Formats: sequence, C-alpha cells, structure tokens
Amino acid sequence: MNDSSLPQGEEYRGRTDCVDFFYPLLDEVAALLDSKLDQLKNEAAACSDPDSSGVFDHMEYVAGLGFVVFQEYITAICGGYGQELWMRNS
Repeated sequence: MNDSSLPQGEEYRGRTDCVDFFYPLLDEVAALLDSKLDQLKNEAAACSDPDSSGVFDHMEYVAGLGFVVFQEYITAICGGYGQELWMRNS
C-alpha cells in the first residue's frame, strides 16, 4: 500500500477502520482514574465534611489528571490533522 492510497484530509472524518495504537494505554489510564474516583466518592460519602477534609480537592486533582491524559491522547491522534491543508494554503 503506497501513501497515495491512504485517505487524506476530510476522508478521515468518521472513519472507524483506522488502527489506534494509543487507545489501549488510554483505556488503561481511564480505568485507573475511574477506579480512584470511585474510591474517593466512597470516602466523600462516608465523611461528615468531605470539603474541609480535602476529599473534594483530591477528586479535582484526579479529574484534572484525566483531562490532561485525554488532551494528550487527542494531540497524539489528531496533532497533524489539517496540517497539510494549512501548508498548502499558506
């Protein structure tokens, strides 16, 4: 298969037959973060004041880490998307 037969630009949108080597790692990290958030949710339910005890702060840190992980994933997968169009039009 040569490069000219690969889909370009708009042809990628909505495709489901592309190989994604980063997804297994994303799935593993998401499960880890989800597990930690479940644990913290249980701690918050058992605590009389989860806000002043710091449980909510800990949950915010874990959720923030999740945003960073997904942002990194999106950048890794779509980082060059549209770059060839930008370079062609400049």
